[in-house]
Amino acid sequence: SDELREANVWYLTNSKCEQSKGIIKTSTGYQEASYNNELTDNMLCAKDNQGTVSDACQGDSGGCLVRTGSHPTGEDDTLLGLVSWGYGCADPNFPGVYSRMSSIFPWLRETICGKSKAPPEYLSCNTINVPIAVAPSATPPPSSLSGMLTFYIKTDSSPEDTGWELRTVPDNKIVASRPMGYYSQQQTEIFEKEIVEPERFYRLVIYDRDQDGFTGSMKVYKGQNTYETDLLVHEPGFSSKSKGSVTHGFYVGDNPPNVLTLDVKLDGNPTQFAWIITNKEDNLQLGFRWFGFYKTAFESRRETIPIYGGERGLQEYELLIYDNNGDGLCCSSGSGSYALYLGETLSAKNQIISGAKYERDEKYVFQINASGALVSLSSLGTLAFGPAPAPTPTLTTNPAPKDNGYGGYDDASFPTGNVGNTGNFGSSDTMTSDTVDSSSAMSPNGSMLVGPGRTGFSLCLQLTTFAMILLFRWR
Repeated sequence: SDELREANVWYLTNSKCEQSKGIIKTSTGYQEASYNNELTDNMLCAKDNQGTVSDACQGDSGGCLVRTGSHPTGEDDTLLGLVSWGYGCADPNFPGVYSRMSSIFPWLRETICGKSKAPPEYLSCNTINVPIAVAPSATPPPSSLSGMLTFYIKTDSSPEDTGWELRTVPDNKIVASRPMGYYSQQQTEIFEKEIVEPERFYRLVIYDRDQDGFTGSMKVYKGQNTYETDLLVHEPGFSSKSKGSVTHGFYVGDNPPNVLTLDVKLDGNPTQFAWIITNKEDNLQLGFRWFGFYKTAFESRRETIPIYGGERGLQEYELLIYDNNGDGLCCSSGSGSYALYLGETLSAKNQIISGAKYERDEKYVFQINASGALVSLSSLGTLAFGPAPAPTPTLTTNPAPKDNGYGGYDDASFPTGNVGNTGNFGSSDTMTSDTVDSSSAMSPNGSMLVGPGRTGFSLCLQLTTFAMILLFRWR
């Protein structure tokens, strides 16, 4: 429409909204759907309950959900939400879902007051200890929220085929997503923000609808900046052999229950080196660096990989080491090597495995028990009385990995059933959101306005400018 429009909708609780279910139309036909486990405390629901079939729809994202007041100018209107997502438009079975402004207001106020030279009076910036103007810093500033994530997406030539979901581990609840069809601009760099619960693990699934490969890239950073030191996930793209999706696991927070440390000394061909660490029970990659990530010859790199703690019991992990040249890290291109440790201390007693002279790939599977101690696969005993016996290697001739045509290599082209020829075992001692009260924002079944709402539209525009980056699910 060329004119601003509005519609009346009514609030309903998240618990009631999660009961919504029905049949929706997708690109592959009709299927059952529901809102069960789809909502977070950062969202709220509203729908038309008068039979007029009114709702927000495509193109309305970022629009205002306003509780209207009694003043004719709208000066006492209240911004409660921003149009976010939903199944269909005006579907009687599925309410519209909005980002809940009350859940992000503290961060929103702090950010506006800290970065604006002329913050609006209604934010009362002089009552909080935040500088009005923040000078540029040469060092990365700390994140204002420990659960803030920055998503970088570089779309490919078919952006509509790309989508992603972020789920909690181990309960697998969706906390953010972008459906296939959401992205529309080809070869475009996109930055998005999400706030999640800190100090827990997450699973990121990246989808390719046509299963013909994703030639873009995706990264996830902790905080609001894109420094490599804050990089949590790097997906450089994948081919059709990945069958339409790839998955990455990562930890958000500063206090993971346990960690692995991979110490790498690169050779003269660093772009040919890659590695993956996978939790076997969840089939989840918790650490991943693919070909081309490392670029500096003979550099030493130390990677910290958060892993599960004792609450998950005995866990099995797999380390895969790759070399595209087929000559390992040593010695035709220099004297490189790698070593994996349990914990952050690089000592002989904490070393799990080390290697250098392998061919195209090397694999080692190990277990860590509920006490945080390394367990040998062969004896399933704690390695507290010296090093475990070295494994008997199975030597095979591996084919060269296949170039996927966009500067990377197809992970499906690597055999993973063999053990390399120089892996060495080490030994180890035992290693020692607030739920938002919706009643504070509005009364149940209270009528609200989707749209500009008289002069309240100016307030909506000001806050929307800063809140758009925090939409947790988009239409």
